[in-house]
Order: sequence, then structure tokens, then C-alpha cells
Amino acid sequence: VMMPLTIGLTWMGGLPFALLLMLCAGLMAREWTRLCGAMPDSVPGLVMAAGSVGVIAGTFFFPEYSLAAATCIILYFVIRRLPAGGLSQRGHVWLAAGALAIIPTGLSLLWLRTFPADGLTIVLWLFAVVWATDIAAYAVGKSIGGPRLVPTISPNKTWAGLLGGLGGAML
Repeated sequence: VMMPLTIGLTWMGGLPFALLLMLCAGLMAREWTRLCGAMPDSVPGLVMAAGSVGVIAGTFFFPEYSLAAATCIILYFVIRRLPAGGLSQRGHVWLAAGALAIIPTGLSLLWLRTFPADGLTIVLWLFAVVWATDIAAYAVGKSIGGPRLVPTISPNKTWAGLLGGLGGAML
């Protein structure tokens, strides 16, 4: 459903693509916060989402990548110091690790898209590989079923789906 919008904003590049990445970074930060055991609306979750969006936006408007690196480091220490409603010290570390994964992901896509000759092609190719992997994993996993991959983390993932996703990526 979101594919035409994503392709269109990627095609446009520039600010529309940066806004798409900012939205995705915020959604990834929210989901990561939930997976770490904090409520998505908790202070560290909001800091992480705002930081992720801010770094990507800052990098778009101020292309000095040193700003992004400095922000990642500051964000790490800010998250570690904030109360998180019962979140353990280990949970804070996982939150920071998520920020240090989400931010470079958005920056990398933004950077790749700026390649003058083939940036659009590279980014669309990456999207196609991810989409093919997800679609094939879902289709094969649902149709074949079988033993679960890691039931305690994701109970609906199967070995058949993993192999199907691998095949989809290779295709």
C-alpha cells in the first residue's frame, strides 16, 4: 500500500525523501523503544525518536556528517541518564544501541540517494530487495509453515519463511 508513495518520494529526492526518512526513523525508534521494554511514549523513547529525526534532518540541511556523529554520542549519554519507568540499565544500553543503528540507516539512504549518476537506482534496488525478501518470507512461511525459528522472540517466524525470504532476496 505504501509502495507507490515511497517510490514517488524517493524519485523526488531532496526534502521529500528526507521527510520520508525522518518519518521512518521516528517509527523505527518508537518500535525499538517498545521492544526494549519501555513504553513508546516514555521520555527515552521520545528522546530517541526526536534524536533520530533530528539527526537526519540536520544532516540534510547541514551536510557536515560530524554533526551526526556528535549527536549520536550525545544521544547515547542522554538516554542512559533519563528515567525510563522501571527500565533497567541494560535496557538503557539497548535503547542507545537502537539509536546508533537507526540514525546511520537513515543517513546512509539519504547519502546514497544524493549520488548524481545512480543514487536513485541504488536506493530503489535496495527497497526492491527488502520488499522481495519480506513478501517471499511471508508467502513461503504461511504456505509451508513448519518449525518456528525463535518462538520466544517472534512466534510466527518459521524456518521455511527464512529460506523463502533468502530466495526472494537472491531473485
